[in-house]
Amino acid sequence: MNSPVLAPSTQWKALGASVTGTSHHKNKLPCQDALEWRITEKNILIVAVADGAGSAKFAEIGSALAAKTAIEILAERFRATALSEDEAISALKTTLSVARAKLAAESEQRNIPLRELATTLLLAAIGAEWIAAAQIGDGAVLGGESPEKLRAFTRPVASEYLNETQFLTSDAALEQAQIVFERSTVRNVAVFSDGLQMLCLKMTDSTPHPAFFKPLFGFLKSATDLKAAQRDLSDFLASPRITNRTDDDLTLFLATAADADGGR
Repeated sequence: MNSPVLAPSTQWKALGASVTGTSHHKNKLPCQDALEWRITEKNILIVAVADGAGSAKFAEIGSALAAKTAIEILAERFRATALSEDEAISALKTTLSVARAKLAAESEQRNIPLRELATTLLLAAIGAEWIAAAQIGDGAVLGGESPEKLRAFTRPVASEYLNETQFLTSDAALEQAQIVFERSTVRNVAVFSDGLQMLCLKMTDSTPHPAFFKPLFGFLKSATDLKAAQRDLSDFLASPRITNRTDDDLTLFLATAADADGGR
């Protein structure tokens, strides 16, 4: 992950981490999750999370390429603070399309099937009074005025079979993507890959668990050294408290507005 530490002049305070799942350690596989985020000059928070398919030979390459490509396109498209709904939705669609095209080009260059780069992709862009999000596959984008009021703007895809999801490389991925835009005051943001969704959400209705998120946002708001806090977040995700309940790769991104309650 090559995301910058929050600059002091921005309104957002953010951190995130990706860690290798215990099943990947056992099978000597790398972490196949990827996380990128950025805070633009106009104080727009942009995030990309990708989770490479366990069945794909080059999953970690696909997820890293998708996330890196997405963050560059998002940064370009979300430069302005005032966006119409149509402009925001168009930006998200373009980002998904370009990311998929990048994977297709990579598969041709490597002379491999596109499915060997399969990955999910979650996107979020948040301004002072709006949120835009898109998702292909599992995981979720959450937001709210407070940790207790988080709600899912995108959510895991309902499937007949456990662990079955859609990937950016799928033929119908762009047509079936979740894309949302809402005029809303979002002061707390969480984005995570599917390894955490059973811990973070009530899966029946994708309602976030406040008991999971409230301590994490409290930790973020009180953190004075974000580099140390990021290491602590990685340690938390790799701890038995989490790994006893999931053996998948794990990615969690958290952000809070600097003027949110307790965030000064």
